[in-house]
Amino acid sequence: MADGFQRNSNPILDAINSYTTNHDYQALTTFLRTCANGTLLTSSPNVTTFYQQNLPQFSIAALGVLYARTQCLGTLDPSDAQSEIKNIISCFKEIVEVIEQRQLEIALDLYLAVCHRVAKHLVSEDECGLGIDMLVKAIRRLQQSPNCWTSIHADLCMICLRAKNVNPAVPFLIAPIKYLLPESYQGRVSAKHFVLYYYYGGMILSVIKDMERAHFFFEMVLTVPTKCLLPMFIDSYEKYLLINLILFGESVSLPKYTCASFYIAFPFFSVLPYDELAKACSACNFELVENVIMKYENTFKADCNLGLAKQVLNAMRKRKAQQLSKIYRTLKVCDFAKMCYIHQDKDVIKFIMDMVQAGELKAQIDEVNGLVTLSEGSFSPESTKCAKNMKLLSEMFDQILQISDDIAKNSSNLLPVSAAHTYMEDEGVCNMIATSSKDMADDRDIAL
Repeated sequence: MADGFQRNSNPILDAINSYTTNHDYQALTTFLRTCANGTLLTSSPNVTTFYQQNLPQFSIAALGVLYARTQCLGTLDPSDAQSEIKNIISCFKEIVEVIEQRQLEIALDLYLAVCHRVAKHLVSEDECGLGIDMLVKAIRRLQQSPNCWTSIHADLCMICLRAKNVNPAVPFLIAPIKYLLPESYQGRVSAKHFVLYYYYGGMILSVIKDMERAHFFFEMVLTVPTKCLLPMFIDSYEKYLLINLILFGESVSLPKYTCASFYIAFPFFSVLPYDELAKACSACNFELVENVIMKYENTFKADCNLGLAKQVLNAMRKRKAQQLSKIYRTLKVCDFAKMCYIHQDKDVIKFIMDMVQAGELKAQIDEVNGLVTLSEGSFSPESTKCAKNMKLLSEMFDQILQISDDIAKNSSNLLPVSAAHTYMEDEGVCNMIATSSKDMADDRDIAL
């Protein structure tokens, strides 16, 4: 050990060095948790430098120092805090690259806590772009497969929304979740981060217009068993209802396993604009739908749902166009526009071309004569749905085989999703006030 470091050592640092030298990582991690006030671990400027220079042996010790430093971020001046957070991110990336698997498993709660605190600080300082790469690497280091969920998933989705750069989070939303990584050596899963992952994830999927998966994510928010209801749940319900209208053209009942607390608190929240929109959409009344959107435009905008509300009207037009393709071979552009409730001829041409490019309609436009030709049997919702179901069944069968192989390997540090509710702490969700929909209004601004 360097002489300079010896001269600056203290009993706490001596204990850390002793535990590390003896490879007693469990005792070391427990000891670091007791030094949570941070001042003792950050008192010497040489501490971090020494531990960083002696990786991977001192990986847990370095994590402990970062854990303490993240707790002190709130006491620093803004300029000092920005420099400190950049340094913490850089140091953490180095640890991620070299930390041994055994050390990582034992110090998992410290590892996750550093990620959570960094993400929270970046949100408060509006510097979310700085932490995206760090969190992606942190997740990849923990995952044994892309189907493993960690509590860092929620942090990544949150800061990607704040940074308005959702692409890095998309791969973690598309991969189906088969396993939940426990939050700590105690084997518990954070209900708070589990729900937030689906909440933020649903908004990201809405941004990229993957409506079917966004629908599933918001449904998950509403069905996770909790003891309380937050504004976040009402926000999820509003988006869930709008996406229902986009996908199916009508309001779909919530699942029978919806959280009981939701039904208890639901009467105290007003969702009148959404109910009126659902009734108008179910009646296939284009004019009424447009009037409802205009009438409650300020409400939809305040809820950051105006974009989704407008997509409801556009989805109605698409369904009408598909119905026309089964009835007519040729239509005047003006008649097509009238039937689909499109006000401008130039808009109807763009509308048809967009549907053709998306594979939702087969049509040709004769702009000279003002005609649109629809191919006979050009679109069959039933056959398309059947093909999607066959593909889904095939994917599910492959997933079942993969899960069987994983179970056979007796992976000890992964928790099957089916057992997750046993280990979830409801009080975790009860403490989500600070990150509820009220505080995340900026995030919802881009979920159009």
